[in-house]
Amino acid sequence: MIDECANPDCSIPFDYQQGRFFRFRRECGVNEAPANAHSVYHLWLCARCAGAYTLRYQRHYGVVIGPRLVDGHGNFLPRIIRAA
Repeated sequence: MIDECANPDCSIPFDYQQGRFFRFRRECGVNEAPANAHSVYHLWLCARCAGAYTLRYQRHYGVVIGPRLVDGHGNFLPRIIRAA
């Protein structure tokens, strides 16, 4: 269950009427069978954080948070918020 914003620097309580939902598939290990073909988890960014950040899945890292818009140099500096 979602309790609060996925941004580690924010602790705004979950409000389904505001913000943005994200859905990611759970990955299993190399020698593991998936427990469920529809195995997903959900994260939420509050309206304030969703205006500035987005969540992305990066292989070998898991879900990371980063700026919605990259700078002129294309820099995206992720922070791991959930292990793969």
